[in-house]
Amino acid sequence: MKTASTQPNRREELVRLAPWAILLAYAVWIIVVLPEHEPWTDEAQAWLLARDASIPDLLFKYLRYEGTPGLWHLLLVIPAKLGMPYFALNVVGGLCAFAGVFLLVRFSPFPLWLKALLPFTYFLAYQYAIVARSYCLLAPLLFATAIFYRQRADKYWAFALCVLLLAHISLHATLMAGALWLFEAGVLARDAKAGKPVAFRTRVTWLAIQSINFLFIIWQLWPPKDLLLRDPYELSLAALIFLNAMAEAFSLPWGLAFVFLLALAPLLYVQRKLALCLLGLLLPLLLMSFRYFAVWHTGTLTIFLLFAVWLALDEAPAAHVRSLPWLTPLQARGLALGALAIFSVLQIRETLVAGWHDYQLPYSGSLEAAEYIKLEQIDQRTINAPDIHSFSVQPYFKRNIFANFKNQLPGAFWIWSTGNEDQFNLEALVAGRPEYLLVNAKKKALLLGMNSVPGYMITRIFRGRIIWKADFAQTDDFLLFQRVD
Repeated sequence: MKTASTQPNRREELVRLAPWAILLAYAVWIIVVLPEHEPWTDEAQAWLLARDASIPDLLFKYLRYEGTPGLWHLLLVIPAKLGMPYFALNVVGGLCAFAGVFLLVRFSPFPLWLKALLPFTYFLAYQYAIVARSYCLLAPLLFATAIFYRQRADKYWAFALCVLLLAHISLHATLMAGALWLFEAGVLARDAKAGKPVAFRTRVTWLAIQSINFLFIIWQLWPPKDLLLRDPYELSLAALIFLNAMAEAFSLPWGLAFVFLLALAPLLYVQRKLALCLLGLLLPLLLMSFRYFAVWHTGTLTIFLLFAVWLALDEAPAAHVRSLPWLTPLQARGLALGALAIFSVLQIRETLVAGWHDYQLPYSGSLEAAEYIKLEQIDQRTINAPDIHSFSVQPYFKRNIFANFKNQLPGAFWIWSTGNEDQFNLEALVAGRPEYLLVNAKKKALLLGMNSVPGYMITRIFRGRIIWKADFAQTDDFLLFQRVD
């Protein structure tokens, strides 16, 4: 009898301790991999803006060139302006990622076995954790929004604040906040029509404030006249990007990616979250498809999908839940969880390979280049660089070390201005015959012949490879040229 009563107690104890074990395993992963990551250009740019620009200039002048709201930059202002080492950037990103996983493990309605898998999927454990970008804020803010969503009848302003902050992470997140705004407006209209008691004034006030917030972001990011702006993609290319983005987000060929979404659709439909999910995925997808696409943006779709499924699983049984003639709610739940399990296993493999690559190989050649420049005191001599991709060495120095940009930039950060694009040619690069050139060997630099500069010889090559899942997206090599007198 004593043994029989002890067994359930042990099981309860294991269930109680399991979330903490998951969080401990995640923390160990971050602690092991994070120090081995060398930040690349996009990570460096945010740090340099936070360090060298005043807060008013950052928010109302330079973010117009970046094309992104400034919540991440404001967060980095604290360590950057306090003079903390550049590694603080990685720490901030890792802490944000850990906060998101903490909310997922402690508060989400996913079953325990899925909570043990999801934190180690590629975007939660690597791309938006080890790589320090604004997207590190997406999981903690979306998951916090999910926590307050069900409680918004009593804690509406907590929910509203989360959505307001969400809009300031990136343009993808701004569009996701827009999807929530539209969905919430629809729910309010539906409840009012049904005569349900709702905090009408509070919710209408929030919708108005959020509308003003969107207008502020539009004004804040309105493109300046000298912005280097990429032309929209043609329709055929946009369609290809659309399919590729789906495939990359869910680590499946695009056809299977749609099957994966179809497996989640019944649960989202019966819990009335399908429209929100589709809208929250479609708006960022259109941004990627027609304006700007990089594979690492696709994780925003993954995080939002987890958010939508969280809301569906967390929905209390109610009369407004829909029914399907061919699938019970329990079967819909099982189908969705099974699809997420397959997705998780596929992405965990990518996480492990990416982490191993980052641990073994330099992600960027910027750190090694900066160390060599300091060792040889090259920063005390004249050194030129062509463009932003060479600027990822700048955070390792207290000032702008590139002679050809000292009169054009107010700090060590890059400005996406048409005036600076003029520097990206061989004639401008060697103007003034500097002693050294530092060229990040991206595709454009190689096409312009910057791997061989007349009057200069390559003295060192600093290798770097930007990781993408189980492969590499592109090189991040640095070529150091010395003048041949």
